[in-house]
Amino acid sequence: MNKKAFIKWQVKELLPVYIISFALLAVIFWFTILNSNLLPKVFENYGPDGTLNGTYLYYYNAHPPLFAIGVPVIILSFILPFGTFSYQTSHIRSDFFYQVPLKEKELRRLRLLLNLVIALIIISVVYWIGVLFIYVRQVSLNDQSDYFKNDPFFYNYVYFLPYYLVLLFSFTCNYFISSYFVSLGTRILDSVFYLIFGQFVLGLTVSSFLVLIACFSINSGSDTLNKLMLAMPSPSFIEPMYVTFLFSTLILKQFEITQLETITRIVCSSCFVSLGLFLGWYMLFGKKDPSGEYAGKGTPVNLYVSLYPHVFAFVVGLFLASFIGTLYSGFGIIAPIFFILWGAIYYFSIVLTNGGFHFNSKNWIGFGGVTIAIVLLTILACCVRQ
Repeated sequence: MNKKAFIKWQVKELLPVYIISFALLAVIFWFTILNSNLLPKVFENYGPDGTLNGTYLYYYNAHPPLFAIGVPVIILSFILPFGTFSYQTSHIRSDFFYQVPLKEKELRRLRLLLNLVIALIIISVVYWIGVLFIYVRQVSLNDQSDYFKNDPFFYNYVYFLPYYLVLLFSFTCNYFISSYFVSLGTRILDSVFYLIFGQFVLGLTVSSFLVLIACFSINSGSDTLNKLMLAMPSPSFIEPMYVTFLFSTLILKQFEITQLETITRIVCSSCFVSLGLFLGWYMLFGKKDPSGEYAGKGTPVNLYVSLYPHVFAFVVGLFLASFIGTLYSGFGIIAPIFFILWGAIYYFSIVLTNGGFHFNSKNWIGFGGVTIAIVLLTILACCVRQ
């Protein structure tokens, strides 16, 4: 089987996935457009004497439905890597694919790029048809409106183009980030957990340390710190969601952003794109596939991979400890319940990613160390806040 024949076969094999992806993106985005209010609401002002003083526009409900394409695209970037690495989660598929006459790493490279290119084509078609629907519907709504008929309202359509580039970059970066985490698993369940572990660590680490600083700070009500936390600094899939909101305000001509938010967006977006590009290079050219003997066994392929549940538990526990410490007066009674749930999730995440209840002493040491550190941190935080 030559490379060209292999690509054709892969397209046929994954065609149902591509069709379903297109259908879901199209249905969600296009139907949201058809059911959205794309014009500002008009209110009339009356004086005390009952005379009309004028009208004003209420823009809050008139944002373009960008989240209806932004959120599904990010979800798609989580799901597609499972199809890419399906040969690692089944012993039968692993034996078959590793016998395909391709160079080392070329199997993974072709499947990654094939899914990426087709996904970008699907996103592009759905997006631009959706933008056309938005314009046509705004024309129709303007004609039906008594207020906007003679003075029609339209979005600032020039910003749909840069948001399209944001959409493609967001998908590409998160696709490679997700692919890296999914590739760590040797069963589908393991891959799901590693994806959750990795995305939670990326999404919560910065916020956890900010909450920790707020908890131990004498001036925990610092205006700058509070604004920084509200800006949601996170070099993860959360960043494209925040940028989506900013573009919706740009398109609506209601854009406002503070200097601190601007700096946060620049830093977080740069980190997110840099991480995505690095992992893209690593997944295409650097990483080695695990041996086929691991396929379907559900055990970590090395010590580094086995640390993921502990890092995940530490970051989540850090956030939980800092949050409980900051709001100690409201959480003092129910704090033990939170930690029992956290400990149970932590324990079973190790069980599920190690293929059973019997795991080695290194995992027990890690479990005990992280648990003790988080409990002591919580106690210390609560004492500081008293």
